[in-house]
Amino acid sequence: MQDVVRHLDAASRRARRLLLCRRFALLTTGLLLVVLTCIGTDWLIRFSSPPRVLLFTLLIVGIASGLLISVVPAWRFRPSREQMALQLEGREPDLEGYLASSIQFQQSGLAHTNPLAARSVEETRRRMEHVEVGSIIDPHPARKALASLVLVLFLIGAAFIWSPGFLTTGFGRILTPWSDVQWPARTAVASRMQEIVPDHGVHGA
Repeated sequence: MQDVVRHLDAASRRARRLLLCRRFALLTTGLLLVVLTCIGTDWLIRFSSPPRVLLFTLLIVGIASGLLISVVPAWRFRPSREQMALQLEGREPDLEGYLASSIQFQQSGLAHTNPLAARSVEETRRRMEHVEVGSIIDPHPARKALASLVLVLFLIGAAFIWSPGFLTTGFGRILTPWSDVQWPARTAVASRMQEIVPDHGVHGA
């Protein structure tokens, strides 16, 4: 049973890591998408400093709320051996009523003093021979969240390579709203004298 207990502890740690990765990836992806939306809106409307300060404040509040609601609970998530055992019993009907109780018998030492408890532990060990403890952990949600984050980062990187000035100005205006970063003017005045004055520099009368 010691091997089973070690596998359950390892599965518990992996479940916590995957949950943390998923929550952090979702929060980061959402934050980046919100910032990009703010940049696009700011480029269209050209907000003055006060609205940008308000947007920045809302971003900070959103980050803090996301950390408190999503990431902090994932950080505190530490399922016990009994919880993991019950989870595995739910997936493996042959273990139902055996695994969690056998772990309690083993931890309490009852398996060494009580013949019935010892038989229960031995039966659990036999039934666990063809069971993969790691099967109770589903890594796909975490992988999908990380893939979404990687995709957003890739798009941001591609956009930066395509137009570094746009993103630099946009991030500067949204993340430092107190600065004097300005968008380039949409229109510009260009001289057309070359169309009027010939190359020799004298306009004919």
